[in-house]
Amino acid sequence: MNKETNPIREKILKGLELTSKRLIETKRDRNLELVISENRKVKKIKHPNFALRLDTTLLRKVI
Repeated sequence: MNKETNPIREKILKGLELTSKRLIETKRDRNLELVISENRKVKKIKHPNFALRLDTTLLRKVI
């Protein structure tokens, strides 16, 4: 990786993080389940558990 691609990578990661936050907010506002894959298993997280399960460490795993 050269010096020019490093800032591009940073922008992509910031964009992915923003997108995931907006997705969580949308699912929370509409009272819908969030479906994720964790350890090759599909998990459905209901609205009240969003705050407990989806912290930045889980988002970092996705990104």
